[in-house]
Amino acid sequence: MEYIFIFMLMALVIVLGILIIRIPVVIAKNKNLDEGELSTITLLSWLGILLGITWVIALVFALVWQGNALSDVSNLDKLERISKLYKDKVISKKEYEAMKNKLLGIK
Repeated sequence: MEYIFIFMLMALVIVLGILIIRIPVVIAKNKNLDEGELSTITLLSWLGILLGITWVIALVFALVWQGNALSDVSNLDKLERISKLYKDKVISKKEYEAMKNKLLGIK
């Protein structure tokens, strides 16, 4: 009976640890950070298991770095630019569609 309690307590500690480690990653995903920034935050967050301070750094990065959520105007500008390139026949329809889909996040 005592071993079951110890096992359940250890499992709870592990689950809570994982949830705490994931906090910077969840914040970064909600801010729509690009893949490089998200990878950096994820790596630093998981290294926090060993080094501790890297989790704090990951949390600061997740809170400080700006995501794409605030750049709707610049995305509109980019869409207008690639539309003009297509209309001026600088890029093909296939290239235009690929650029547009990447900009809009469509796979």
